[in-house]
Amino acid sequence: MEQLEKGYKKLYEATNIPQGYTLNKEKIQFEQLSHFIGMKGKKYDTQQIRLLFVGRAVNGWEALKNLSCADEFAVEATKKFENNFFDWVVYDKEKGVLRNDYVENGEYYWLNDSPFWRTNKKIWMKLSNNLDFKDNYNDRWVDYIAWTNLYKIAPKDTGNPTTTMAKKQLNACKNILKAEIEKFKPTHILFVTGYEWWFECFADMFAIEFNNVKKNEYRGENKNSFFVEASGTTADGVKIVVSCRPELRNENLYVDDINNSFN
Repeated sequence: MEQLEKGYKKLYEATNIPQGYTLNKEKIQFEQLSHFIGMKGKKYDTQQIRLLFVGRAVNGWEALKNLSCADEFAVEATKKFENNFFDWVVYDKEKGVLRNDYVENGEYYWLNDSPFWRTNKKIWMKLSNNLDFKDNYNDRWVDYIAWTNLYKIAPKDTGNPTTTMAKKQLNACKNILKAEIEKFKPTHILFVTGYEWWFECFADMFAIEFNNVKKNEYRGENKNSFFVEASGTTADGVKIVVSCRPELRNENLYVDDINNSFN
């Protein structure tokens, strides 16, 4: 875990800038931002197919508590990483689906209402051959996967990192992602990020030639023409797929395209 701790120390040093960040014409300080930690399900390590989902950045998340110095921040982040098992996700007995474990702005966050989580579940079910999987109190689909994001520092309430925020944390986030992959030991990684602007900044981590690199417009005539923007296999045999975001897509075609690229 030494590499992960070093990564979070560099993250703190690079992003905890005295002048803060300009967000929606307001100044935002480091303690007002979210500080994301990757996680895995409690049954992830037992799987033959270990699937890691990687998003762009969280769209609303909590901040760490130890913010007085880089060392304390990094230690807290590392300890949380070692015990981060989707504890924020609970099974709702009444609706029979997964949600977060607290009310925010008067309502819960339902995973099945999110295109990101809804399609990721379908991808995991197909890839792991669990097509008839049904969530219950003791067996949730998130217990079988791992999840992280490219960028660990983001606005606390909503929105992606600003350009300045992203540039300052890029190198540290690459080191953290490398440490996460070494710890998670995935057999498959899905970057739900899009290639251009997002994954391409991290592509050199893998020292491989990605296949069929192309751009998928978020909106427009080709929004349903293809979904996988790049794919490849590392020297260690880890299969990597980079897809566009699932919003405004035909979800069945989206899931099929990703799974076909893995197989």
